[in-house]
Amino acid sequence: MPQATSSQRSTTLRPVAPDRKSGVPVLVTAGDAAIGAHPSEAGIEKLRIAYRASGGIATSDDLARLVESYAHLDVARLARLIVGGGVFGFDWQHAYWIPMFQFQRQDLSIKSGPQRVAAVLGSVFDGWTLCAWFAQPNSWLNDRRPVDLLDTEFDAVLYAARGDLFLWNS
Repeated sequence: MPQATSSQRSTTLRPVAPDRKSGVPVLVTAGDAAIGAHPSEAGIEKLRIAYRASGGIATSDDLARLVESYAHLDVARLARLIVGGGVFGFDWQHAYWIPMFQFQRQDLSIKSGPQRVAAVLGSVFDGWTLCAWFAQPNSWLNDRRPVDLLDTEFDAVLYAARGDLFLWNS
């Protein structure tokens, strides 16, 4: 498996090996290991920082309360989206956490771009690993974060996802 070397200053995310318990790819970064293979206080804080400009992260309970303020949405539909994989997130400390970049800010409709990328990586990445992938600089994107490019350079983000999947499967 390709790995980012410690001599690289880049924080490029690279799959290195499946987790022994779950078989899910473990991701490492050359410059910052705070977002690791499993949720942690440090990892959550890194996600909050990375996702701040795109809406942050919210628990499913917080999102359900937000949905109630929109007349055209209902909590049952949100629950079906979560259970059915229509949005992705991860479990941590008795809550399901969802990156808000998956939603349009004005009406909370689902964006197709993040779901298309998740469809590529979801076969090998669990929810936490997928969220970490979007939050960390990626070498396919000139060390820019996928979350920052979803709306402006989607094709490049999709290419990066396919490239990382190819590396993982090699």
